[in-house]
Amino acid sequence: MLKSVFLRLILINVWISVERKGVKSIRNVLLDFPSVVSIGEPLMMTCQFSLERESLYSVKMYKGSKEFLHYVPEFSPPYGEYNVRGIEVRSTNVSLNQMQMLWENKEFRSLPLLTNQTNNKADQGVLIVQLEKVNLFSQGLYGCEVSADSPSWDTRIVRRRLHVLVEPKKQPDIKGVESMYRQGQNLQLTCTSQNTYPAANITWYVGGEKVNESGRSTVKETSGLITTHSFLNQSINHSVEVKCLSSLWTHHYQSKNYVLLVKDPPMASVKTNGTKQSTSQVLLSASSGGFADSPTLLLLLCCMYLGCLY
Repeated sequence: MLKSVFLRLILINVWISVERKGVKSIRNVLLDFPSVVSIGEPLMMTCQFSLERESLYSVKMYKGSKEFLHYVPEFSPPYGEYNVRGIEVRSTNVSLNQMQMLWENKEFRSLPLLTNQTNNKADQGVLIVQLEKVNLFSQGLYGCEVSADSPSWDTRIVRRRLHVLVEPKKQPDIKGVESMYRQGQNLQLTCTSQNTYPAANITWYVGGEKVNESGRSTVKETSGLITTHSFLNQSINHSVEVKCLSSLWTHHYQSKNYVLLVKDPPMASVKTNGTKQSTSQVLLSASSGGFADSPTLLLLLCCMYLGCLY
């Protein structure tokens, strides 16, 4: 009889444990921070989460597969950091219901409310990490992992990618501009954007219209930054404005403009009495020669009007 009752209790406990494993204890995990930041700027990361039925076991932050900090209430001390390239933690704030804890430079600073330090049945929490100045090694995929305590040991992880920009210190430069162009002459221009990360995106505009570049090359400098060259080879028939626009994704724009001058073509020449003369010379000689009313002059004027001499 006792054996039967004992067996039933064991089966009931096993059934409850199996049922509870299918129940998710962690809800609404959200990792938030700007997806793009400029080099040298600080960065704040926020991980929010909600708990149901279980208490919190741990919150961990990752860069790639490497853990760089954790908060585990049962540990002593509960907070820890690890050295990961590109990450320098300035401060970490942990809030669980009414309990708040702050660490600065790996040292415990304050705990305003001590009544809930046991962390039992906390239904919501926030972990805020403030990073020092970011660098190129700071970019990558970050993750926040939240784990519930026994018996469910439910675990959720969310990820978000960080991009770091290095903006150019000066506007792009256009090389190859001539003081004057002939009608139909080909442009041979180069637009250069120096020392950026990632490589700059360069767009050409001629007369306000976007045109395709003729080619592009990039050079990786010893600093790890990138210099981008874009080439334009296109003919022009009249004076026009040329613009080179440099951008880094949708966060940084710089441009350089030039007005290219095309000189007017010379007036066409005609032959008179076996001698090649310009149209203006013919008209001058015709008028001074006393046949301003002659058919020859009239014919020349008609040709100029109709463009037959060009």
